[in-house]
Amino acid sequence: MTPFQAGGWLSLGQAPLLYWVLAGIAMASIVGFMVWALYFPTMARPSNRGYHVLGGVVVLVFLASLLAYIAVPASGFGKTPTQRAWDWKAGEVLSDPGNSGLQGEPYRGYQIYISQGCIYCHSMYVRLQDLKTGYTHFPMPLWSTQRNAPDLTIEGKRVPLMQWHIDHLKDPRKFQPLSIMPTYRYLSERQLADLAAFLVSLGNDPQALRAGQVGPKEPPGLSPEAQAGLALAQRMGCPACHTTNGMPSVGPTWAGLFGKDKTFSDGSKTTVEGNYIQESILDPGARVVQGFQPIMPSFAGRLSSEDIAAIIEYIKSLKETP
Repeated sequence: MTPFQAGGWLSLGQAPLLYWVLAGIAMASIVGFMVWALYFPTMARPSNRGYHVLGGVVVLVFLASLLAYIAVPASGFGKTPTQRAWDWKAGEVLSDPGNSGLQGEPYRGYQIYISQGCIYCHSMYVRLQDLKTGYTHFPMPLWSTQRNAPDLTIEGKRVPLMQWHIDHLKDPRKFQPLSIMPTYRYLSERQLADLAAFLVSLGNDPQALRAGQVGPKEPPGLSPEAQAGLALAQRMGCPACHTTNGMPSVGPTWAGLFGKDKTFSDGSKTTVEGNYIQESILDPGARVVQGFQPIMPSFAGRLSSEDIAAIIEYIKSLKETP
């Protein structure tokens, strides 16, 4: 087993017998302790029906939670995948849709994702309708235990940029100052590229990725300054929150944003122009658009006035989609 595979199996069938023995002992111990604590108190006290009812409720909730946690993802085994299903094979290479020149193997990235414990914090929500269509077709369901980080089911559709994901893996707080995500800069460059390729593959049609049909499309007729703004926006990770096609995200879409009237959380209004965009970049909490959370980090000190002007020019070029 290679280092990047350590800690993760490609299927539950690869788990050794000792794992299942220990898991069975742990499960029996938990249930046994619950029964002992509720039905055989060590201290002298009268037993009554309330304790029995409470014990039964605890056991039922425990079993129901266990069933819900395992049954839904596990029922995906044996389903025939559709063309939209994640079907990357070992050795298959994905070129960065962001045109950075990077390449990675999504399948290796999938193994790294498991071995590095990403599954503890990040969920990949499995819906019953997904299982029926064979859309989610991972060799091993990616369950989450803590669920204190964003869901990554469609992360690649949201941010199809390998370089952005690598930069985020190396320094999460560069993009979100209050992030609790640890840094993964200790991974090798190849491991980072493979993990980024896996993240880009999530939510995207594999056939479209292979055909180079996924990724940011440069609007026609961009001025040199707007092209520089596009490159800056991609490098700073703006597409992670702001779409350019009118689709909703965690931040306002940039499509047709320039010149549009916006209402803020305090009820005030303004027309989006250069000064407002600059203010939003340097002090995003000053005026928050109604319906959105104040989660955007400040880029003060990270972007020059020329950089901001280029991004404004790029936003100005984005027309509202029909």
